[in-house]
Amino acid sequence: MKKHHIAAIIPAAGYSSRMGRLKATLPLNGKTVIETVISGFQTGGVSEIHVIVGHRKEKLYPFLQHENIHIVENAQYADGMYSSVIAGISSLQKQCDAFLICPVDMPLIRPWTIRHLISGFKKHPDKIIYPCFMGQKGHPPVIPTIFKKNILDHSGADGLEGALRRYHQDALCVEVPDRNIMFNINKPEDYEELLNRYIDHNIPTPEECRIILTDIFHVSGAIQRHAMVVAQVAKTIANKIIETGGSLNIRLIEASALLHDMAKGQKDHAQTGGKVLSDMGYEQVAEIVAAHTDGKPFQKTGVSETDIVFLADKWVKNDRIINMEKRFQFSLDQYGDNIEAEKNIKKRWQLTTMLKSRIEKIIDQPIETIISNQIKEV
Repeated sequence: MKKHHIAAIIPAAGYSSRMGRLKATLPLNGKTVIETVISGFQTGGVSEIHVIVGHRKEKLYPFLQHENIHIVENAQYADGMYSSVIAGISSLQKQCDAFLICPVDMPLIRPWTIRHLISGFKKHPDKIIYPCFMGQKGHPPVIPTIFKKNILDHSGADGLEGALRRYHQDALCVEVPDRNIMFNINKPEDYEELLNRYIDHNIPTPEECRIILTDIFHVSGAIQRHAMVVAQVAKTIANKIIETGGSLNIRLIEASALLHDMAKGQKDHAQTGGKVLSDMGYEQVAEIVAAHTDGKPFQKTGVSETDIVFLADKWVKNDRIINMEKRFQFSLDQYGDNIEAEKNIKKRWQLTTMLKSRIEKIIDQPIETIISNQIKEV
């Protein structure tokens, strides 16, 4: 198979007038915004990166001294972003097969998204590949170089979108679990939102989880319904613990519960699902998903997000909340002839009852009481 040469173009030449500060050099978790964007592309598998500079370009140079970073000066930056697009495309190497374009003010696009888009291009090398989130197009598109001349010849009306509009029949939208393909920072309040999003950046939102399950891994509706009920139970228990002064990450619990059975049907589905999520960059979620079947050793004190998801899963059969003893009895009846399986089921039952008892001491009431309005006997 041909090895494709793919580049990234990052326009960073603008005035940042609405922000009031140079967007590219804003701090983000120990780096600058421009460094974060570059790192995302590098981690996503792009080795040739062109950064287009203009206004206050000298402020950017200290952050661009890396191998394979091509600094492109745009003398016409005052004409707007499209002039930077032209400068970037004009600087591409001849062997380039395709290029991605991403404004510098979109630093939270996931590396996995980049890899997924590139994979889409390799399957359809004559198509413009757009990332989409819940049906809405975002950045960065992957553009084959066969469209290079057409973009360079465009008048500039409506920018890059205007240049590509006429080729809608040559475009594909690829759904990605990444809400940040549509999030850029223009104003100070956007920067505050950026900092807030970064806190839990590596935990997918419920909408992103839905896309992972439905569009990426094509998980059955039955498994998704089961996951939704597990998430409901897990959040109910977690919120009660938080009310008593406990500290738990509800977003982490919800995402892990929604994704815990994403590899159901595959061998060692918990470990398999965890490995996939780790590869996607969701390390915390991956750890919980990998442990949801057999659990892991308790913390010395308190209860962890892993414990909550493990316990909630044991309360749900299919998409119904049932008596936990019955849940385990079903498993014993099903696998009772398998000595090893029976041993594992009893081990999980022991761990579950111990964990249930610990939580009930924390919340000072039976767990059944807080989910009683949801319990349905089978």
